[in-house]
Amino acid sequence: MSADNGNVVSQFNLGDLYFNGKLGILKDEEIGLNYLKLAAIKGFSKACDMLDKLEISYFDF
Repeated sequence: MSADNGNVVSQFNLGDLYFNGKLGILKDEEIGLNYLKLAAIKGFSKACDMLDKLEISYFDF
């Protein structure tokens, strides 16, 4: 899977799907945050912005 191979766009998209429970994927905030944090620590701005709005740090991941 692209997200597991380090693709930041895929990590963000999958994180968003899990975090919000979109497109028939059962909501799982823990899995979602893990993928969002992976994208954020690599500097993907959408992931950084989303986590900032949620007031969740990704520096300690």
